[in-house]
Amino acid sequence: MKGLIHKHKKIIIGATLESLLYALYTKTPVFYVVPKVPTIFDSLTIGQDYRFISIFPELHELETNKETILTRPQKEMLWGRLVFVLSIRGLLPATNLQSIRIEDGLVKLSTQNSRLIKLEADEILVFDDQGVEGLPHPIVVNDRYIVKDFVEFNKLKFMDKSYDLIYTDYDYVNQIWFLPPSNEKRLKDGCLVSYCHSLRDVQDGLTDYNIKFILKEQFEKYNMKGCENGFHKSGTQKYRPVAYSFVSRIVEKEKPNVFRDTDNIKFMSLTTDEIIGMFGRLPILEYVLCDKLLKMSLQRRKSLTSRGLSRLQVNR
Repeated sequence: MKGLIHKHKKIIIGATLESLLYALYTKTPVFYVVPKVPTIFDSLTIGQDYRFISIFPELHELETNKETILTRPQKEMLWGRLVFVLSIRGLLPATNLQSIRIEDGLVKLSTQNSRLIKLEADEILVFDDQGVEGLPHPIVVNDRYIVKDFVEFNKLKFMDKSYDLIYTDYDYVNQIWFLPPSNEKRLKDGCLVSYCHSLRDVQDGLTDYNIKFILKEQFEKYNMKGCENGFHKSGTQKYRPVAYSFVSRIVEKEKPNVFRDTDNIKFMSLTTDEIIGMFGRLPILEYVLCDKLLKMSLQRRKSLTSRGLSRLQVNR
């Protein structure tokens, strides 16, 4: 109905890992414009227990140009499982929003097909302010941005030592991550992490030329080569430069703006560890059930496959 207003005691704005985890414990609906999905290399806290959602993260050694560090790179998996459970529970009622506006005591949701949804909430918990209009003026504006450029290394060889991560001395291309390839024909995929002081800096400073210049310097410094390209007169192998191509770019604020709470709007800055410490580690029954069904399905598939092969052998 056109004039319908949906009433809630509490709603959450923002789809960060922290907001989804908080929504799971408090059974609060979540609304967002831009989902903040962790990257494949974002790490969970070492020492924290995530068995309540069927995640048993193993420690991985990460070889960098500075030291070997231990990580638990399953933050992306945790985000996905929280989305799965919240969807089953009906706590992600609108996932195609174009904007969120707070005005006249209402939360107005504009969808991508130009529909308007009106909400009335006694309490609004804001975890992420991106795409949200009508908020009070921030007391601290954070203009520093993180830019993640995902690339495909079509030809790459580590001639001396293989690295998972290389730190540079620049804000542009501050980190070079070498990731498992999405295509078996490639040795590595990658992500270039840069820090910019404004959106204008992203456009004018983080240019293709600057990125290529820094990458070329790092490839030479750590003796990384492309494909083989014949031989020198002395008989030594010649190599082409490292071949790579850009796939996508993600630009997001390093930290959210800082706001002062109002009567019914509360700005949340809790970490995942703090949330788990507040509520404990209750098992998520939907995901446990899904896990069991998935295992049963795989076992059934294996059984049918083995029967089919045995019948084929008999017919022969």
